Amino acid sequence: MTRPTTVIGSRQALPIERPLDFSTAKEESGSEGRVRGNYRKTGEALHLLGSLLFLGNIALVGQIYHLVSRPPNAFLLWWAGIAALPWLLRSKAQHLLALLALGIWFGFEINQEDSLVRLRNECQVLGYALLGLVYVGFGYVLRRGAFVSFAKVTGRLGLLALLAFSYPLTWQGFLGGYHPDAGSSHWILPGLAVVAVALVALGARNLELDRQWRWTWTLALAVAAGLLVAAFYAPHERMWGWHQGFTPVNAFAALVLFVFCLLQIQVGLQERSAFLVNLGVGFVALDIIATYLGLFGTMAWTGLMFVVSGVFLIVFGVYLEKKRRAMNKRIKAAKAGTEVQS
Repeated sequence: MTRPTTVIGSRQALPIERPLDFSTAKEESGSEGRVRGNYRKTGEALHLLGSLLFLGNIALVGQIYHLVSRPPNAFLLWWAGIAALPWLLRSKAQHLLALLALGIWFGFEINQEDSLVRLRNECQVLGYALLGLVYVGFGYVLRRGAFVSFAKVTGRLGLLALLAFSYPLTWQGFLGGYHPDAGSSHWILPGLAVVAVALVALGARNLELDRQWRWTWTLALAVAAGLLVAAFYAPHERMWGWHQGFTPVNAFAALVLFVFCLLQIQVGLQERSAFLVNLGVGFVALDIIATYLGLFGTMAWTGLMFVVSGVFLIVFGVYLEKKRRAMNKRIKAAKAGTEVQS
């Protein structure tokens, strides 16, 4: 039988039977020795405030020493300074701020005269939409790994940017009269499209869809990237129009956006994402409004639009009713199966 080890040099020899366990000590000490409070949200807010103050300091130093000859560099420095914080702190707010910072820098960079990614006038929305598609693919990649919590905010921000900056293509006369010139970059849009398609293809296996819809949605995103690039090189002369500047490019963009939103709604139903469904329905409504405004003019065109839209709404209503009945049957069958198992 071994004797317990004792501490020498104190008033009383104390036996040491086990190593000091802080977790056990905290449980046994009761409420008096327990560390109170959880300040994770407070710390996250302070880190976010510090990131914003970092941008303010950059602007202040640039103003004092007259270092504002190229504004995009300031935003690039800001993004480089905060880019690692989301991954170190595991903060979704910091991650969202880093994505926004990158987008702000991109917006300033394509407007810079001496930039290698310079885009002129209205075609800038094509670059913003493709950057949003890059975010969508990046969000799909993040769905598997140590940073799954970043996937939702990345994908949602990207899809919102993709639809928001693609929507102006449906406006009457948008991109009318524009043609690529020597002052615009001819590689940035294809480059963004390649990166976006590669990320979407890499992260498509992480989607909560069956095999058929996974391929359908991936193909839809790839086609969207290709059409955004094609819109940059397509002819946009205003004389090539249908009615009061509503060009075939605008009409084709309206049709593609409508079909894309329908596919997005179906994907949202399968992934049980209310955001995807609501976003798709919202842009379907905006798309119809833009088409009405684009073709609204003479009595003949207005009457034709009412006839066509009425027929479309009847057919679309029948389709939705069939889908509703099919979904109700599937829900009832699932409930009946659950009751039988119980």
